[in-house]
Amino acid sequence: MPSRTARAHRRKRYSNPFMDEYMPCIGPEGGLTFCAPLIRDDRPLYSAAGTTAMSTHDVDADGTIPNFWQDNLLRGATLNVPRITGDGVLSEVQSQNVCLQSEALNVDGEGSPWTHTRVSVTANSDTAPDGEAAADRIVEDTDSATTHSIRQTIDFDGSSFYTLSFYLKAGTRNRVQCYLDSARFAGAPVAQFNTATGAVASSEDCTADMQDVGGGYYRCWMSAESDVAASGLIYFYLANDAGSITYNGNGSYLTVWGVQCEAQSAPTSYIPTTSAAVTRSADRIAYAAGANINASAFTVILSVGMNEILAPDGVILDTRSAINPYPGFRIGFDYSELAFIASVQGQNSLAGTTTVERDTRYVVAFAVATNDARIYINGTEEDAETTYAAPASHSTIEVGSYAPSGAINANASYKHLCIYNRALSAAAIQHILHEDYIRWLAGTGWAPAA
Repeated sequence: MPSRTARAHRRKRYSNPFMDEYMPCIGPEGGLTFCAPLIRDDRPLYSAAGTTAMSTHDVDADGTIPNFWQDNLLRGATLNVPRITGDGVLSEVQSQNVCLQSEALNVDGEGSPWTHTRVSVTANSDTAPDGEAAADRIVEDTDSATTHSIRQTIDFDGSSFYTLSFYLKAGTRNRVQCYLDSARFAGAPVAQFNTATGAVASSEDCTADMQDVGGGYYRCWMSAESDVAASGLIYFYLANDAGSITYNGNGSYLTVWGVQCEAQSAPTSYIPTTSAAVTRSADRIAYAAGANINASAFTVILSVGMNEILAPDGVILDTRSAINPYPGFRIGFDYSELAFIASVQGQNSLAGTTTVERDTRYVVAFAVATNDARIYINGTEEDAETTYAAPASHSTIEVGSYAPSGAINANASYKHLCIYNRALSAAAIQHILHEDYIRWLAGTGWAPAA
């Protein structure tokens, strides 16, 4: 006779659709055909009816590959393998780092992108966030009552938001003050970052933040809107403990690595550069298994973590094979309304009423049957439509993008995706998303099957 513990595990597996993708998810309504916990684990990322396929991360001609955080190190992604981070599988818009020699701040002089003023840069003096001995120290000289800085010239377009980001580690100096050229930006964007407190000490005419990424490093960033199309400067000034950039130098230093300047309203994942700007392609995560989804009735439950960048409008999940007549369904993000939306075959969208915030995780559910469609946010029904025709079919399952329209990415990460071949009732969805499951979906805990 099975032990009490074994019986408990068996009961837990029966009612928990997120425990183990090897078992059918026998929820209160049953009928699962697709279950993929999108977290780093030793199990397959996706399994449905014996069919597996995915594609993501087009590598540029110069061989550049995207980066992501894993095990407290910044790692390069592998072609056609999703970036599985602690926050889930990452999906980002295309972006370009226009800051040259992003890891070689020591390159100075004629023809170099960097200019040093009363500082020297010691190359490869510290372990970088990627685990390599590749981070540079900016060392001030001993001149009195003056500034100590490095700078680079960047071409700005006069209409976009630009974000300057970098990895900062304290040495014998704790602070750095950064500027975006006031002649090319609205106002005079400036931000000072203090590693002693782990907080932005001050900022003006910009949005600024810093995040502890481990190993003594902070990823610091500032963002402002360019209003003049021309070349301008980005500056890094060392600052003393009082926050002044004008002081008597004494040979102190701090470490900077991975400088990025991009036309975005917040930082995306780091893109290394050498002698030319580098573009990271938009992510595409696709599963060639849409035919496994019931055309007449289904339910999707997805854990979505919105990134720092909310704009623009983007796709969360899509099974539509063409722009017109829009077979399949779509779950998306409406930036103008800061809301999740959903539709079937291009019919009128359902809209959630929860205001979507950056750097926040949500559970979105979409239940569809003929003449009945409902959207739920964190287990609460927020909109319904009773005139929908069910989709004729489903095509490739696109997570976080939509290839027929050129990968309209929502900037987000995804931890769990379950698709049921029937329209679950509100009670069933609420049962699935009771407190324990909400915790797993939100990413604050994961309990693998015993």
